[in-house]
Amino acid sequence: MSSIASMARLNDQADWVFLIPGRGGISPLLSAEQDPSISITATHLEQCPFCPPTRLSTEHYDSLIFPNEHPVVSYADISQGQLLTRDNACDRVAGVNDVVIYTPTHNEFLHKCDSGRISRFLQRLRDRHREHFHTNNIEAIFTFLATGHRFGQSQEHPHGQLLGLPFIPRRIAVTTGATRTSCSICHQEELAHKRDTVICESPSFSAYITVAPRVPFEIWISAKQHNISLADIDDEACTELADLVKKSLSATQAAYFNPYIVSFFDVNPTNEHSHLRCEVLAFGRPSGINKHIGAYELGLGIFMNPSDPAQVAANLRAAILLDPS
Repeated sequence: MSSIASMARLNDQADWVFLIPGRGGISPLLSAEQDPSISITATHLEQCPFCPPTRLSTEHYDSLIFPNEHPVVSYADISQGQLLTRDNACDRVAGVNDVVIYTPTHNEFLHKCDSGRISRFLQRLRDRHREHFHTNNIEAIFTFLATGHRFGQSQEHPHGQLLGLPFIPRRIAVTTGATRTSCSICHQEELAHKRDTVICESPSFSAYITVAPRVPFEIWISAKQHNISLADIDDEACTELADLVKKSLSATQAAYFNPYIVSFFDVNPTNEHSHLRCEVLAFGRPSGINKHIGAYELGLGIFMNPSDPAQVAANLRAAILLDPS
């Protein structure tokens, strides 16, 4: 594991910045679908560190989660009690940073996986969340799975990362509340039903376009029960969540390939603000043109969305009916 240490600073916009000198030296290994300018070659497959057999798994595997060799946080500082909070800065950020691999197959990106594979991966991810929450002083976990070269992957093989922190970041804290009446996630789900932007649902989860989506395809999948964590749910609920992730993501890819990030925002189940939320963020327009984050978004934090949420939701529901898998 790399000894690179990250330093945390809070800027004037109340955003955390992790300074990680030296981490930019990680060599990328990408090919065609991640970066259209690079051709797929046998070299990519031979050199891929995630294709089985690997030093991490000598046999065929279903999914893997393991500590990142180039972590953005310091594992050692957790046990030493040097914890970063929302109110201070520090020279060594404590936390956990894992690599997550949801398929052994090169180029089998998440939208191509069946619900069964996604469910098994979510069960493994749930167990990892439980471990970190119970043994590592972790208060919040952010796990993301990204497809598309713009998101900074250093390897083509489908994978993502898990970041566990000893505090709840603002981006998670502002969406949760101690009760249903103070929880933004609960409020968003209620509004989605009123405004007909629900895409699909199950007994335990709802998938919907939010009231103010930053891009046309911003889908939240949230637990219907307040105060629940990924660490709390059973195998049946993992299967439900996997089915909604598959349907939502497939619908955004029905006509065109849109680069995307699938994220899981989770808070320690001992915290009354815990409310599991998954976010499917596909960077495309219904016209098929990719939606880029530009100057307004980066400069002012004002997002320009050229679509009607209700119409987008209707189009996604229709896409699911055409391909219910």
